[in-house]
Amino acid sequence: MSAGFAGALGLGALYQGLAKGSAAIVSPTAAVLGASIPVVFSAFSEGLPRWERLAGICLGVIGIFLVGLTGSGDLQLRRRDLTLALLAGTSFAVFFICLSEIPAGSLFLPLALAKGVSVLTASIILTAQKNRILPAPDPVLIVAGVLEAGGNWGYLLARQLTRLDIAVVLSSMYPAVTVILARHFMHQHISKVQLTGIMCCLLAVVLIAL
Repeated sequence: MSAGFAGALGLGALYQGLAKGSAAIVSPTAAVLGASIPVVFSAFSEGLPRWERLAGICLGVIGIFLVGLTGSGDLQLRRRDLTLALLAGTSFAVFFICLSEIPAGSLFLPLALAKGVSVLTASIILTAQKNRILPAPDPVLIVAGVLEAGGNWGYLLARQLTRLDIAVVLSSMYPAVTVILARHFMHQHISKVQLTGIMCCLLAVVLIAL
């Protein structure tokens, strides 16, 4: 239930920051916080991993930050952007940590409960908003929801098979895939910084897999 509440709050803060703030600040800050806080939590609860995995985790966090940079020249730090980024990143970290506490063997029922709480939380937030704009029915939204649920299932399964820090960092590398897909299907430009971040993520996967 805590994971579902945190997940809904994090997504709301992230999309609000991307829509009305500076994506170049909100996106990488939220991504790095969402990955680094569970890494610190894992260090205290599970101890430090082997040096090559630790190097891969650190490199992965750097890569996640670089991939999240949009290349926009507008990097003016505003309190609203920072607040939303901190809220989103912290909420994602709580989501990862709470799901990591689910006993091995339990997958679908805990995720169903978490999603139910997320829907309830989102409904309450939407009801409280006066100038809310609801999207039109779109099959793409359904596909996105199914894929997002599948990603959560994959993370939870990975967590039950390995350490928290490894599962979180690898799961948080999704922005690299997003950038590559945007380049291929939407012909969006990949900056040199983002390309460097993608290479860091790939090298991090190799180090973690050693």
